[in-house]
Amino acid sequence: MLADATVFPEYVKHPNDVGLLNDVRKWLVGNIKTLGGELGRTCRTSCRKAKQSFLSFSKKKRRSRQMVRRAKKEMLQFVRRNLGQLEELVGALEERGRFVEDGLRERLETGRRIFEQQMEMYRERKHRVDGRIVSFHRDYVRPIKRGKGGRKDTEFGPKGALSHVGGFLFLDKFSHDNYSEATREVVDGQLAAYQQRFGKLPPSFTGDRLYGTRENRRLMKERGVRASFKPLGRPKDDGETSKRWFKKKQRERNRIEGSFGHGKNHCGLDCVRYHGVEGAEMWIRASILAMNLKTALARV
Repeated sequence: MLADATVFPEYVKHPNDVGLLNDVRKWLVGNIKTLGGELGRTCRTSCRKAKQSFLSFSKKKRRSRQMVRRAKKEMLQFVRRNLGQLEELVGALEERGRFVEDGLRERLETGRRIFEQQMEMYRERKHRVDGRIVSFHRDYVRPIKRGKGGRKDTEFGPKGALSHVGGFLFLDKFSHDNYSEATREVVDGQLAAYQQRFGKLPPSFTGDRLYGTRENRRLMKERGVRASFKPLGRPKDDGETSKRWFKKKQRERNRIEGSFGHGKNHCGLDCVRYHGVEGAEMWIRASILAMNLKTALARV
């Protein structure tokens, strides 16, 4: 059994605070005009001024911190004004006994949460907040830190803990929130899933250095599973056979890494296009199923 985790990127544009607030503003202005027309009201949304402000900011190649902060302040002011206008129109519709769609209420609440998060980060001069929303249209997407160097140190999408057995890939844990795949609870769940699929525990468990915690070592010893973890402490002379077995298992770990690359390059795991939490999981499980069917067909 080979275990590892990866992130499945969602089909969202790379987020920035000013662009996110502008997305909220455009949706608010569109609904203000629609509901205002139904009620016979005219609201001054300052949409032309806000659009010009955003375009002048987005067209600049070099942006200083002061420039970004100034543009963010302007967008916060526009969004705060439009939020109040739309909430007032929704309240007027309810007073007249008209039906307001639940989808509009949910999106309005999402816009309100985005405004509050961005206002908190602006006032406290920080860039992190609990449950941060990075996409207005897919508010369930969270930033996932990979902990690796390079240009893509952060990805936006769900994270999955997977296991690789005999050339086939299995999704054991799926979540849009970030988590550590090497905790005892996750690894124990993967072992339980293996036992449920095959009727027995795996003879060996192979993971990267992150999995070699003391809790996982005790778990493998309790379950009677031989773990391919680097021994703790000073190097010991356990015999050439044990060293060869450890190196062999670590080389076999390349198979699950290769499966990740194949799935993202050829089976659509590099861009989740279905909307919703359930839609994203459906897309990922269907892609993994297609990979496993190709593997089975090649062996027939």
